[in-house]
Amino acid sequence: MNTEIIASRSEDSGRTAIVHEEVDSVWLYLSRPGEARPDVSCWVLNTLDAPPVPDFAVYRSQSAPPPLPRAQVDGEPPDPRHGRWSLLWSPDGNAVTALLDDQPIAFVVGGHSRGYARHVKAGATPWALPWDEKAFAAAFERF
Repeated sequence: MNTEIIASRSEDSGRTAIVHEEVDSVWLYLSRPGEARPDVSCWVLNTLDAPPVPDFAVYRSQSAPPPLPRAQVDGEPPDPRHGRWSLLWSPDGNAVTALLDDQPIAFVVGGHSRGYARHVKAGATPWALPWDEKAFAAAFERF
């Protein structure tokens, strides 16, 4: 599947955030100010049909990011196809968090190379960084 789940534009920064279901995984994208092109991306969740070990060539041929290998998934993540998605902007509009059923599940900060996800283990940097409460609090000053 290749479907936009939710999108929002920050009036403060001119950035656009999109939660997008790619082939076998869901990603959070944040654009540069005033542009459509992503500035930073972050793996959020695998879909239930994601293979335990992705064949990277298959995803490259489909121009899709590969799902996170199951060995790098932390805990029991929720099914991304169930629940209500929403986006929450930082006060300055330069960071955004994806929420699933009102629970922050991933966030990105403009200008950073990678975002943070709740269900990723350390060492999966090409997909996401492990959740960091201090970084989250610094960006959002709300939770």
